[in-house]
Amino acid sequence: MTAKKNNGFKSAGKSHSDETSTISQVSQKKRGQHKMVGRASAESKVAFFASVTPNLEHLGKDQDIIFDHAVTNIGNGFLPHNGTFVAPVSGTYVLSVTLLHIAATNTWGHLVVNGSVVAKFYFNNGQSSQTVIVYLRQGEDVSVQNTATDRKIDGDRYSTFSGFLLYEDFSVNIVG
Repeated sequence: MTAKKNNGFKSAGKSHSDETSTISQVSQKKRGQHKMVGRASAESKVAFFASVTPNLEHLGKDQDIIFDHAVTNIGNGFLPHNGTFVAPVSGTYVLSVTLLHIAATNTWGHLVVNGSVVAKFYFNNGQSSQTVIVYLRQGEDVSVQNTATDRKIDGDRYSTFSGFLLYEDFSVNIVG
């Protein structure tokens, strides 16, 4: 066979597009009890971005902050009616929250995964942000809570909650 050069890649009788389609095909192999499936074609797509539109006033202690305006909701894991995210698949997620509070009083918040605080917010007349990387099992929930009595979170899209699936965990989602 003669080697062809195509876009800087050498191949034995195959074009670059032939190699690309061969590489992108799903290869399934049995290794113990787990199926090995090509990541690019089998991994779930999960991403969300939401914001608070009205000013939220007189929030109670440990009250969930409702991010009512879902801009992106790929995978349908974000629930805008209560402002929480529920993991549609198990895996490692990147989550980010920014909260704005314009007032002369201090306020605090928590990023909560299944009832456990994983990050905290503190701010006085300004914004506070946190980004975390967490492992979530399918069905586990994430919320953002106000942690002081009678506080305010500013809306108008200044307060946001977003996240995406970094790596799916296939070892817990395999059937058969």
